[in-house]
Amino acid sequence: MEELFERFALKIRNLDIKFSRCLEKKINWNQKLVIVKGTRGVGKTTLILHYVKSNYKIDKRVLYVSLDDVFFTGYNLSEFIENFVSQGGKHLFIDEIHKYNGDFGEEIKEVLNKFEKLRIVLIGTSVTDYQSKLQFIEDYTVYDLQGLSLREYIYFKEGVKFPILTIEQILFDNFTACERVSMKIDILSLFDS
Repeated sequence: MEELFERFALKIRNLDIKFSRCLEKKINWNQKLVIVKGTRGVGKTTLILHYVKSNYKIDKRVLYVSLDDVFFTGYNLSEFIENFVSQGGKHLFIDEIHKYNGDFGEEIKEVLNKFEKLRIVLIGTSVTDYQSKLQFIEDYTVYDLQGLSLREYIYFKEGVKFPILTIEQILFDNFTACERVSMKIDILSLFDS
């Protein structure tokens, strides 16, 4: 277990937190169970690690693990979580949940019922059927991380922030929106090959 804490601390130390995804602000992080899903390479892990680095002191109360780690070969998930809680753990972020060989739904339900203050975030692929796996858990929300929006891409690439626009603003005030963008950045240059 100590090795997992050390790897997590190293991962957090090496993370650049200049850029955050919009979904990060929309997630209700106070729920007992949160699921972040998305296609491979979309940035789920980075989103989670960014949130953790921005909001937690890195100590025994917080841990990020990936179930594709050799540590979890033949390891029971609920047993691992109980061990984490017994060491003072309160916030657990579990990546690659779809790679778990057991019934993670039953095991997650068991530990959430057992430990009132425990908060778990599961990170996994968008093709996993979370609803059937977690059918006996009442309070959870699934968030789907999409690819970068044009606004996020501009911020990521150029460091220029633009506000989120409503569909009404885009449809009925598009000239003003376009003018604001073109005053700050040459949008066409982003598409040069």
